Amino acid sequence: MWFASCVQRALLGLAVIACLASSGVAEAQTPLTWNVTSGIWQTNSNWLGGSAPANDTTTNTAAFVNTVAETASLNASASIAGLTFSGAGTKLLQSDTTTARVLTIGTSGITVNAGSGAVTLGNATNVLNLEISGGQIWTNSSTSTLTVLGTIRSSNSTAGTDTLTITGTGNTALSGALGDNVLRILALTKTNTGTLTLSGSNTFT
Repeated sequence: MWFASCVQRALLGLAVIACLASSGVAEAQTPLTWNVTSGIWQTNSNWLGGSAPANDTTTNTAAFVNTVAETASLNASASIAGLTFSGAGTKLLQSDTTTARVLTIGTSGITVNAGSGAVTLGNATNVLNLEISGGQIWTNSSTSTLTVLGTIRSSNSTAGTDTLTITGTGNTALSGALGDNVLRILALTKTNTGTLTLSGSNTFT
């Protein structure tokens, strides 16, 4: 009986592991760290370790950690599992030209850690629009503002809802339009004490 019970527990454990692996829960993204003050996102040498992030929403997260100003410019639209910001330097992600680019963010979302400088995604001329590949959380725990100047929408076009949650003690400003994508609804929620400012022509739920 003791042996049978042990076997049953072992098999149950293997089943749980297999279930987690198949659902993606057990998979962790590999973080990559930006390694220059200014450069092109897709250039391998601009990332610590010599490899740019995979162009998908599951493989890598991108970290910007410098104590001086950092600028990453996209020379084509790109995808990333998530973004993390720390270090006192300001952070800017943008297009490399006046041609708008799209950065698709996976469900790891955006994290601005305490002590980070101001984070700005896009600017008025080198436009960077954002798409989210699924429900996610954007957390600002710093005393600096997280500012998004481009549009925000879901990258999914099938029926359903992707919820974007803005949280943290820091302030967030979304000045681009937030909207749905064909049959995909973008839902916005706000938690915690930071201020959320919306100034775009929004059509989200």
